[in-house]
Amino acid sequence: MTQQKLTTLTPQQEQAAAMLASGRRIGATAKAVGVHRVTVWEWARQPEFRQHLNDLRRAAWCSARDRMRENAVGAAKVLGNILSDPSARAQDRIAAARVVLASAGPLFPDEGSPDRVEARGLSPVRPERDWSEIAMATARRAVELSSQYILVATTPGAAWVESGLADAFPDSFEQVRSLSAKPAEVEAYCHDLLAQWRDALDGEALEKASKTDGG
Repeated sequence: MTQQKLTTLTPQQEQAAAMLASGRRIGATAKAVGVHRVTVWEWARQPEFRQHLNDLRRAAWCSARDRMRENAVGAAKVLGNILSDPSARAQDRIAAARVVLASAGPLFPDEGSPDRVEARGLSPVRPERDWSEIAMATARRAVELSSQYILVATTPGAAWVESGLADAFPDSFEQVRSLSAKPAEVEAYCHDLLAQWRDALDGEALEKASKTDGG
């Protein structure tokens, strides 16, 4: 049985999506796949292309996060081996000890420090941001990128509309709401949207410049 293709994107579009997901800008991507950068910008506005791009970005983000976790475990084992190895040079054991102590945080926090008692020796954990806080921050950033002066709206939904994200990415706010119980996924999704927003603004600027030059 042959494997069914998951998308109807052309190979050229799939290559462009992969390049954008890896952090390449629209101009460089367009040049590599042999199209005008406005074409790539128009692809990025198509729901299927956008969904495929988001899937690639999320997969890359999750893969990088998992690799960093594995590397952190490996690094801890290396430091532990050096500390427990009596044949290791004294300067190497001291250097490893310094790294461990620096990573663990202050052993003797100042009076009144939130990590003074039970959490002594550990850096305080930053509370996970609420989805609505992430949405508001995303809308504010979108406004900044488009050179608008100020975001007046005070609720996430209204801010999404005012910033232009609702028009540029239909159903995106509903997607944010659907992930409200998973703030980390909301943050990753909003990060992807802002990357697409920057690319869309680049495309609009280029289109305006082309019309001006043509006139």
